[in-house]
Amino acid sequence: MKLILFTLFISFLCIQLLYSQEIHFSDIKNSTVTLNPALVGNSKYDFKSQLVYRSQFETFSNAYTTLMTNTEISVLDNNTGYFCSKKLNVGVSYAYDRSGSLNLNTSQLNLSISYSQFLDKKKKSQLLFGLQTGYTFRHIDLSKAKTGSQFY
Repeated sequence: MKLILFTLFISFLCIQLLYSQEIHFSDIKNSTVTLNPALVGNSKYDFKSQLVYRSQFETFSNAYTTLMTNTEISVLDNNTGYFCSKKLNVGVSYAYDRSGSLNLNTSQLNLSISYSQFLDKKKKSQLLFGLQTGYTFRHIDLSKAKTGSQFY
């Protein structure tokens, strides 16, 4: 029991250390790739593609601009046997975000894989499993920074 509690404590500590600012959207429920990788391809369609553009605080000279595109494809769809439907899905997403007067640019490329299986013939119980991996690149333009004379 002590080992389990110690493992949970270390896990929560690591979660706090890994916290960072992510690209965010106000209507996140329509972008399943960013919500949960297990939800990739979890729809009635075999192919789904999405393009999201967000511009925030347009009255400022250096507004926040975000562009995201993703595609979800059902690779394997098996409707045979007692466990009615098994699906293997793949999703790819790309996001670009520019913010602030220093042009903080963030680019993300993610690959998601999900597996779903209904546990009954009426399709009321479902088991979902998903993995996501990706690459993030951030760049900031420090030549536009204005600092005091002690930093020259």
